[in-house]
Amino acid sequence: SDGVLYQKSSGSSTIVNFSNLGLRAVTNKHLLVDKNKFAPKDCNVELTSGKSYLVLINKDNISVGADEDWAYIALPKDETLLKLTNQDIKVCKNVEVGDKLLVLGYPKIGAKVGLTVTEGIVSGIDKNYFITSAKIDKGNSGGASILVKDDCYLGIPSASVVGSIESLGRILKASF
Repeated sequence: SDGVLYQKSSGSSTIVNFSNLGLRAVTNKHLLVDKNKFAPKDCNVELTSGKSYLVLINKDNISVGADEDWAYIALPKDETLLKLTNQDIKVCKNVEVGDKLLVLGYPKIGAKVGLTVTEGIVSGIDKNYFITSAKIDKGNSGGASILVKDDCYLGIPSASVVGSIESLGRILKASF
């Protein structure tokens, strides 16, 4: 209301055309809602082609997880987005510890203007999250994680917990 920008956030998302919901940019809750539960007034969804969509946020076009780190924003139906999502998303069903995976996103480190892919394994499972050795950095949270053996959508890279030697990432299961 006073014209001051208080906070800015950026991250990755996966565009999905849900049969019952329509086009959505699936991402993390922590990218769209701060600790005081404030959401942005708008969101700019930018494709790798450079085309972007400015979405004004209201209660009808944003959904966030109550207890889990997921969110999605409704996107307009347009030819470009419909072409990107012309196939149903294949959600992983048989995931085991030790399975290889890829994490895709656009972190601020790595390829400054393009997609960054890191690889790892499913190191463990903690309730609704897969624990992974794949590197997850600020910016690729909200992207996509793909299970290599079945070429399927594993879930949303959410966070990285740094230990004394290594870090382990958390991926919210796609079944959210």
